Amino acid sequence: MATHDYVLANQSGSSFRNDLNNALAAIVSQNSSATEPATTFAYQYWIDTSANPDLVKQRNSANDAWITLGQLEGQLYIENGTAAAPGLSFVGDTDTGVQRVNADKLALATGGENRLVCDENGRVGIGTQTPSETLEVRGDGLFLQETSAAAFSINTQLAGTNDAVLRLQKARGGTGGPSQINAGDELGTIQLRGYDGSSYASAFVLKAVSTTNSGNFAADVKFTQNGSERMRIKSDGDIKIFTDLIIDGDIKNNDSISQGSNGYDIQDVGLTKFARNVNNLTTMFQVFGGDGKFQLKGDGNAENTNNSYGGSSDSKLKENIVDANSQWDDIKAIRVRNYNFKAETNYPTHTQIGVVAQELETVCPGLVQDNIDEDADGNDLGTTTKSVSYSVLYMKAVKALQEAMTRIETLEAKVAALEAGN
Repeated sequence: MATHDYVLANQSGSSFRNDLNNALAAIVSQNSSATEPATTFAYQYWIDTSANPDLVKQRNSANDAWITLGQLEGQLYIENGTAAAPGLSFVGDTDTGVQRVNADKLALATGGENRLVCDENGRVGIGTQTPSETLEVRGDGLFLQETSAAAFSINTQLAGTNDAVLRLQKARGGTGGPSQINAGDELGTIQLRGYDGSSYASAFVLKAVSTTNSGNFAADVKFTQNGSERMRIKSDGDIKIFTDLIIDGDIKNNDSISQGSNGYDIQDVGLTKFARNVNNLTTMFQVFGGDGKFQLKGDGNAENTNNSYGGSSDSKLKENIVDANSQWDDIKAIRVRNYNFKAETNYPTHTQIGVVAQELETVCPGLVQDNIDEDADGNDLGTTTKSVSYSVLYMKAVKALQEAMTRIETLEAKVAALEAGN
């Protein structure tokens, strides 16, 4: 190892030979030494053996400083460069390459602009020089998979109960910083699209739209299919459906709904149950019209505004119209009883007036029917419970009353004639 000033002075033969050998030794060893050459030249190489590993250095064009090119048996050193002229670049494309922005910050430049940055904290920015998250992308993105089913996964492996989160965020303002959103702002959209042969068309869109200008804003969530809104979850929690709602399955909030419970159970087999655990004075079901209402009370009583209950009775709907037979004997034979329901039925146990189905059946069997007993899910229990068609019984009573009125009127006429004869 040697250095030399590369000047051969006039001297004796042996001294001249030694001086020349030293110059040649300096050349072949790249001026390797622990101290820099006493005499330097522009673009001169020097192997600095004072470092470990040795450093490869080259004199700059002004011959006033050394440029460290790298370790002789290790790293290769380059200049920081700029976005327009990266430190590591390419012949014929000098504005594309790798630049050291500052301490521990690296950038990938194309066309004289830094496109991707990795900072000292390991955060990667695409389209931004100052990423605030592990990955921050400013601009559109596309994931394309042509050889298998496409998938984009977000995994979390925390020891706690935290979920994996896909977050879409909306703010107003520009690159200077975010500002508050306004009513009507679209907060985020998820689209499912299909290629129709010429372009991609939206098949399904899930979108959240702000409804207020407040910082604590509320949002409507819209579901759109083929460009038409089908459903909206409103900011107040209501759900609005813009088309038919077809449900394959039950709608319920109480699987074991029964008398004395609360809730609803609308089953896909057609059985519908609503329950409200209230007493006989409290309404459990209401229907409103333009001039009144109909309601069911907690004890099963039905009420309406005008005490009017109708049935289809137009003559155009009927045929074989004749006068009903006498109901005198039937009504006379019916036993009208006082009774109360058993406590285990959970029905009100106050004294009532009416008939007993089995007793009525011996007189008017057509007014009694056997109803299948079912469990909470509408399944047949294999037993029956009798019920009475009171509405028909009332019509039989009207017919019997008419017969009684005729008899009374006949008797009144006879009494009047007898009184006149006296």
